[in-house]
Amino acid sequence: MTEQQLSEFLQFVVGSYERFDPQDVRIMLAVVHQESQQLVGWCGVFPNDMLDSSDREVAYAISRDYRNRGYITAAVGALTTYLFKHTSLTRIVGIVKTYNPASRIVLKHNGFRYVNRRRLSDGEDYDYFECIHSASLVEGFC
Repeated sequence: MTEQQLSEFLQFVVGSYERFDPQDVRIMLAVVHQESQQLVGWCGVFPNDMLDSSDREVAYAISRDYRNRGYITAAVGALTTYLFKHTSLTRIVGIVKTYNPASRIVLKHNGFRYVNRRRLSDGEDYDYFECIHSASLVEGFC
Protein backbone atom coordinates (compact mmCIF):
# COMPACT_ATOMS: atom_id res chain seq x y z
CA MET A 1 0.00 0.00 0.00
CA THR A 2 1.03 3.57 -0.46
CA GLU A 3 1.14 5.77 2.63
CA GLN A 4 -2.06 7.46 1.44
CA GLN A 5 -3.85 4.11 1.03
CA LEU A 6 -2.66 3.00 4.46
CA SER A 7 -3.86 6.24 6.04
CA GLU A 8 -7.31 5.86 4.45
CA PHE A 9 -7.51 2.21 5.50
CA LEU A 10 -6.59 3.04 9.11
CA GLN A 11 -9.23 5.79 9.17
CA PHE A 12 -11.77 3.18 7.99
CA VAL A 13 -10.70 0.79 10.77
CA VAL A 14 -10.86 3.43 13.51
CA GLY A 15 -14.24 4.58 12.22
CA SER A 16 -15.52 1.00 12.42
CA TYR A 17 -14.71 0.80 16.12
CA GLU A 18 -16.29 4.18 16.83
CA ARG A 19 -19.59 2.82 15.48
CA PHE A 20 -19.34 -0.61 17.16
CA ASP A 21 -22.52 -2.66 17.27
CA PRO A 22 -22.29 -6.23 18.65
CA GLN A 23 -24.77 -7.37 15.99
CA ASP A 24 -22.48 -5.92 13.31
CA VAL A 25 -19.20 -7.81 13.78
CA ARG A 26 -16.08 -5.85 12.82
CA ILE A 27 -12.72 -6.97 14.16
CA MET A 28 -9.21 -5.90 13.17
CA LEU A 29 -6.21 -7.61 14.79
CA ALA A 30 -2.49 -7.09 14.52
CA VAL A 31 -0.27 -10.03 13.54
CA VAL A 32 2.86 -9.83 15.66
CA HIS A 33 5.92 -12.04 15.16
CA GLN A 34 6.36 -13.78 18.53
CA GLU A 35 10.15 -13.83 18.56
CA SER A 36 10.87 -10.30 17.35
CA GLN A 37 7.64 -8.73 18.66
CA GLN A 38 7.39 -6.79 15.38
CA LEU A 39 4.09 -5.99 13.74
CA VAL A 40 4.17 -8.05 10.54
CA GLY A 41 0.58 -7.92 9.32
CA TRP A 42 -3.09 -7.71 10.14
CA CYS A 43 -6.16 -9.92 9.98
CA GLY A 44 -9.79 -8.98 10.42
CA VAL A 45 -13.41 -9.47 9.52
CA PHE A 46 -15.83 -6.73 8.55
CA PRO A 47 -18.45 -5.79 5.96
CA ASN A 48 -17.31 -4.89 2.47
CA ASP A 49 -19.31 -2.33 0.46
CA MET A 50 -18.84 -4.45 -2.67
CA LEU A 51 -20.58 -7.48 -1.10
CA ASP A 52 -24.03 -8.20 0.30
CA SER A 53 -24.63 -6.17 3.46
CA SER A 54 -25.05 -9.37 5.51
CA ASP A 55 -21.64 -10.74 4.42
CA ARG A 56 -18.67 -10.48 6.74
CA GLU A 57 -15.41 -10.74 4.83
CA VAL A 58 -12.20 -12.06 6.31
CA ALA A 59 -9.29 -9.97 5.05
CA TYR A 60 -5.58 -10.01 5.79
CA ALA A 61 -2.16 -8.80 4.76
CA ILE A 62 1.41 -9.57 5.75
CA SER A 63 4.78 -7.94 5.17
CA ARG A 64 6.74 -9.32 2.21
CA ASP A 65 9.52 -10.45 4.56
CA TYR A 66 7.12 -12.79 6.42
CA ARG A 67 5.16 -14.34 3.54
CA ASN A 68 4.95 -18.08 2.91
CA ARG A 69 5.65 -18.98 6.52
CA GLY A 70 2.09 -19.83 7.60
CA TYR A 71 1.58 -16.80 9.82
CA ILE A 72 -1.48 -15.44 8.01
CA THR A 73 -2.93 -18.93 7.57
CA ALA A 74 -2.68 -19.42 11.34
CA ALA A 75 -4.16 -15.97 12.03
CA VAL A 76 -7.16 -16.58 9.74
CA GLY A 77 -7.73 -19.98 11.36
CA ALA A 78 -7.60 -18.55 14.87
CA LEU A 79 -9.87 -15.64 13.96
CA THR A 80 -12.39 -17.92 12.24
CA THR A 81 -12.49 -20.25 15.25
CA TYR A 82 -12.94 -17.29 17.61
CA LEU A 83 -15.75 -15.78 15.54
CA PHE A 84 -17.74 -19.00 15.37
CA LYS A 85 -17.34 -19.58 19.12
CA HIS A 86 -17.96 -16.04 20.37
CA THR A 87 -20.28 -14.30 17.91
CA SER A 88 -23.54 -15.13 16.20
CA LEU A 89 -21.82 -15.41 12.81
CA THR A 90 -22.46 -18.72 11.08
CA ARG A 91 -20.89 -17.77 7.75
CA ILE A 92 -17.76 -15.84 6.74
CA VAL A 93 -16.73 -15.02 3.18
CA GLY A 94 -13.43 -14.29 1.50
CA ILE A 95 -12.76 -12.64 -1.83
CA VAL A 96 -9.51 -13.01 -3.70
CA LYS A 97 -8.31 -11.25 -6.82
CA THR A 98 -7.79 -13.84 -9.52
CA TYR A 99 -4.06 -13.13 -9.75
CA ASN A 100 -3.41 -13.76 -6.02
CA PRO A 101 -2.88 -17.53 -5.57
CA ALA A 102 -1.24 -17.14 -2.14
CA SER A 103 -4.39 -15.58 -0.69
CA ARG A 104 -6.48 -18.35 -2.22
CA ILE A 105 -4.28 -20.93 -0.44
CA VAL A 106 -4.80 -19.19 2.92
CA LEU A 107 -8.56 -19.58 2.56
CA LYS A 108 -8.43 -23.16 1.30
CA HIS A 109 -6.12 -24.22 4.16
CA ASN A 110 -8.73 -22.85 6.56
CA GLY A 111 -11.59 -24.79 5.02
CA PHE A 112 -13.16 -22.02 2.96
CA ARG A 113 -15.03 -23.41 -0.04
CA TYR A 114 -14.76 -21.85 -3.48
CA VAL A 115 -18.21 -20.68 -4.61
CA ASN A 116 -17.70 -18.82 -7.89
CA ARG A 117 -16.00 -15.96 -9.69
CA ARG A 118 -17.71 -12.58 -9.42
CA ARG A 119 -17.20 -9.18 -10.96
CA LEU A 120 -17.71 -6.68 -8.16
CA SER A 121 -18.62 -3.01 -8.24
CA ASP A 122 -14.97 -1.94 -8.65
CA GLY A 123 -14.99 -3.69 -12.05
CA GLU A 124 -12.49 -6.36 -10.91
CA ASP A 125 -13.02 -10.12 -10.98
CA TYR A 126 -12.72 -11.94 -7.64
CA ASP A 127 -12.90 -15.56 -6.57
CA TYR A 128 -15.59 -15.79 -3.89
CA PHE A 129 -15.17 -18.25 -0.99
CA GLU A 130 -17.29 -19.03 2.04
CA CYS A 131 -16.89 -20.76 5.35
CA ILE A 132 -20.08 -22.01 6.98
CA HIS A 133 -19.90 -22.98 10.63
CA SER A 134 -21.02 -26.44 11.55
CA ALA A 135 -20.82 -27.70 15.12
CA SER A 136 -20.08 -31.18 13.77
CA LEU A 137 -16.84 -30.09 12.09
CA VAL A 138 -13.40 -30.07 13.67
CA GLU A 139 -12.65 -26.90 15.63
CA GLY A 140 -10.90 -24.29 13.51
CA PHE A 141 -12.20 -25.51 10.18
CA CYS A 142 -15.29 -24.67 8.18
